[in-house]
Amino acid sequence: MSNRYQASATFIQVVHHPQSGKHDPVIIPLDSVTPSADQGNHKAGLGSALEIKLWVPFHNYANFEYAEIVVRGLLNIEKTLQVAHAQYVQFQYRDPWKIYRNWIMDETLVPLILWNPCRKYYCRQNGRIVLKGRIYDEFNSANKWWDVQEYFPQEEPPHCFLPISLWLNKGNITKRKCIGNGGGVLVGYMPIPLDPANPSDQNTADTIKWQCFKREVYHKVAKVIFHSLRWPAHFREAMACGDKIGRVIHPGIPVKSVDGNKSCALTATCAALAKFPCPKCLVCHDNLTKLCGNFQCRTTDNMEKVYKCSITASNKMEAEQILQAHGLHATKNFIWSLDHSDPYCSISYDKLHSDDLGKWVLAENGNKGHMARNMRNVSRWPGLKHFMNVTTVKYADGQVFYDILKCILHCIVQILPRNSTLVHGIQAYARYPLMIGLICMTEGRTHRLKEYITQYEQCCEHISNNYEKDFHFSKQHTVYHMLTEIWQKGATENYDTRMACIDKNQEAITHIRMTVDNYDKAHHNNTEDQDLRDDAGSNDDQRLMQPTPGNHWMLGSPTNLTSLVVIEHCEGLKGFHKRLRSFLVSSCNVAVGDGPIIIRKYEYFKPSNGIPRTRWLGALLYDEARHFKLVMAGSLIRGAHMIEAFDLKEGRFYLSDLIDGDMFLHFGK
Repeated sequence: MSNRYQASATFIQVVHHPQSGKHDPVIIPLDSVTPSADQGNHKAGLGSALEIKLWVPFHNYANFEYAEIVVRGLLNIEKTLQVAHAQYVQFQYRDPWKIYRNWIMDETLVPLILWNPCRKYYCRQNGRIVLKGRIYDEFNSANKWWDVQEYFPQEEPPHCFLPISLWLNKGNITKRKCIGNGGGVLVGYMPIPLDPANPSDQNTADTIKWQCFKREVYHKVAKVIFHSLRWPAHFREAMACGDKIGRVIHPGIPVKSVDGNKSCALTATCAALAKFPCPKCLVCHDNLTKLCGNFQCRTTDNMEKVYKCSITASNKMEAEQILQAHGLHATKNFIWSLDHSDPYCSISYDKLHSDDLGKWVLAENGNKGHMARNMRNVSRWPGLKHFMNVTTVKYADGQVFYDILKCILHCIVQILPRNSTLVHGIQAYARYPLMIGLICMTEGRTHRLKEYITQYEQCCEHISNNYEKDFHFSKQHTVYHMLTEIWQKGATENYDTRMACIDKNQEAITHIRMTVDNYDKAHHNNTEDQDLRDDAGSNDDQRLMQPTPGNHWMLGSPTNLTSLVVIEHCEGLKGFHKRLRSFLVSSCNVAVGDGPIIIRKYEYFKPSNGIPRTRWLGALLYDEARHFKLVMAGSLIRGAHMIEAFDLKEGRFYLSDLIDGDMFLHFGK
């Protein structure tokens, strides 16, 4: 066994594709603070490059500052000219292949470009045996890129598949990355044809005819915009890359992040009410509730054959029967002509376009006010949306549902009947978005996710039996494809539609300014004049709120300075002065004048013997202790979100294991 393996009990092994020319695996130790010399961290490479020329692509810092003033000064002018632009579109679309070539040949992007796929493993040393488990995070660590690379010839110059992610969304521009050079680029605008007739006056034939017209528009626009990719995708193209190495480039679009309606439009498949409504597989509408079944996948080959059979049919009725038997429309899909861009496999799960809509109806039996009051009294938490009246919320996207899902169980468990199947069902589903939202998936986590999906399917069946709830709809079925999505494309973060409407010039300037400022701060002398401490006054608490370098914590809820005499009279803090003195004597070894000592009151909990109406799997109920302890803030690992156990004995709280992925991995079941 290599000494590199013996150096660490736990480590990550990165195995590069054979065609990359990198034959030795990269070992990244996890139980050592010393980074491995051969980690190949592209971010570290970027940092070293930025320290040389922070203002790239400007030739010098003065040019950047001049451009910054010009860009910010032109903002008001651009707003003034918007009226003139209303009747004139400056550009229709940008050539995606030109954008692609610019990225590939851009020297500043060299540290960020991954030319080949890899496989990552989480390894644990057990004597002489190394236990390995696959890791799925970035797209290059999943199976799709590796499988495509297998088809390329092993010759010089090296052949590389460089994938493109396509985002299509109404409203704001959607971007893969919101900062920095090489992020998402606005390619063009897809028109949405407006029906000139009144939909209520149309019969079925007119409606179908109009829908066919809209699909034709979608695919003709896609053909115009992505036409330049057809030649290099099919015949490849050799070019000198930004690192001065010649490569043969194979472009493709293996990831498309769209919502349900646009996925049907891009795949030319039938909508949600059809017999075969899924754009990714041939599941029958009657089987949409089966989340652990085995259904035939749609592929470019089998769907193109169906389309060709329909156009050679003897009559229109026969052609319609052929198409309906496969949930397909009579539209020639342009994406069929792009290699490595299967339109069905590339449709990706989007957790931000609500998966919850239509699944739960809880405002029943006159309990809307009770539920809203409980949700209003949920303790606040950073990043968690607080709902003053949850029953009147306008659902803009899946994040609203997600925030409700994190708190709803604790608010309704005492409202619903005992041993409610709804409580078990919501808990079974709540684990699902937590797991798929992790930015790093392992084999163990995918096995855990598979168990959750199985249990969720069983709970849905019980809910259907008890409440006559119908789960035969398309978004319920998308759960079936989730594991395959992770195995093929990595973590869901790679194909989310994240909204970001950003001015491209201002964003570029802001990114460079941020880089320069961060560099200045890192090399600035952080020591403050001793005289400033005497003048801090009431701002001390505000200053202590700010995180300092090396600290992993930040205290919240600032209060005015007070005295020990006042604290002694606060509820629950009797004897605070005596406890503080004892704590400082026993726990602190700080030289006088060495700065403030950061201490906080620590209220701890003990397991409760309280019994909620429905004890769901993993419910964690605690009683608040009557006394408190003091701890050094630096010894705190992380905070926990405690939600009051409404309608139970006062002082009882639930530990929310749904607040984030880290907490769920530690406490969730």
